[in-house]
Amino acid sequence: MIVDKNYVQYGIKSKLFDKNIEYFDSIYDSPKMVSFQSKDKDIYELVFEIHEDQTDFCKYKNDIEYFSYIEDNFNKIGLIYPNIKLFSMCFPDGYESEIEKVYHLKLISSKLIIKKEIYNENSR
Repeated sequence: MIVDKNYVQYGIKSKLFDKNIEYFDSIYDSPKMVSFQSKDKDIYELVFEIHEDQTDFCKYKNDIEYFSYIEDNFNKIGLIYPNIKLFSMCFPDGYESEIEKVYHLKLISSKLIIKKEIYNENSR
């Protein structure tokens, strides 16, 4: 069942170490929560929707694809991770035991909302 609903969240932009691929992490429902995780990084507003492909999550094990735990009749979203392996770490017995609440998400937009000033002692 695909739900036609957008989820607004906030996160920081990161880059894979071995590749030139950007993704978002430290994803929370408020910019303040994100700033607790990353005081010196820009904060982005992220808009997600439920991805049309909800089959075989393991095929994304090496990809940047977002996964989340959604409950309360699709009204409460949490535990958003940019990879199924990272998401799986939240469930000691495997996410399969909660599969009816696990969803593959599609990032539909991102917008910089808080630009952090980086201190540079040479700029005085």
